[in-house]
Amino acid sequence: MITLTTSQDFIDLLMAGGNSTNHFLRMLHNFALGMGWLLCPVLHPKFWPVCQAAIRRAITADEHRRVIEAESNQERRLYYEMFWEPDSSLMTAF
Repeated sequence: MITLTTSQDFIDLLMAGGNSTNHFLRMLHNFALGMGWLLCPVLHPKFWPVCQAAIRRAITADEHRRVIEAESNQERRLYYEMFWEPDSSLMTAF
């Protein structure tokens, strides 16, 4: 039952999960507050853990070349090559 949830329950869930858990639990919490299902926050906003963004990067031209050389399926190879081509309209949009 949501009314019996304690802040320690939230913290335990947040520590066990990752960024998605944090995001969806925060959305559910805010929705319950907005609908009036909760009279006060279960966990004060400043006590929510900060989401750590994962480091992401694109593949390099050399990595792409190796993927293309290793791919034996012609259709898949062409698919990979099609998405490697830069779209000039996207490049000028930023």
